[in-house]
Amino acid sequence: MQKKNGFTLIELMVTIAVLGIIATIAAPKFQDTMDKRSIQKTTTDLEESLTQARSDAVLYRKDITVHLGTNGQDDPANRYWNPVEGVTLEFIEGACVGGSWSTTEMSPPLSSIKFLPQGNVDGLPANLEITITNGEAENFISLTHFGRVSSSKTSAFVGGC
Repeated sequence: MQKKNGFTLIELMVTIAVLGIIATIAAPKFQDTMDKRSIQKTTTDLEESLTQARSDAVLYRKDITVHLGTNGQDDPANRYWNPVEGVTLEFIEGACVGGSWSTTEMSPPLSSIKFLPQGNVDGLPANLEITITNGEAENFISLTHFGRVSSSKTSAFVGGC
């Protein structure tokens, strides 16, 4: 009797069916990971852009404006930043009232942020939080009128103040 090398058609079909089931289970988790990475990348990019603009304003002793959601050519006084496709920004103003935060969404949303030569931000409320979301995940960037920029996975306006 001759020994056969290889796989039968049934063995190949069973293997493909098992791989299909595993891929169906893994696909949603992979999409969640991609959503979180998109939000993290957008948060990091915006935080770096704002921090660099503030540093340049202080270093060069001139106003630097970061234009949000606008295309353009960067120059010594203007920087342009756009979020990744599918990502939205919300601008939330927070005020400490009686030991807890009172928040309101800024309307219309900010289209630019101007850093002054002292590192302060021109015309910004005392506490601004930018919520970056794509519907599945969200991150937050806090910006004070002193120009301090920080990012977090949780809102700064949760809990007491």
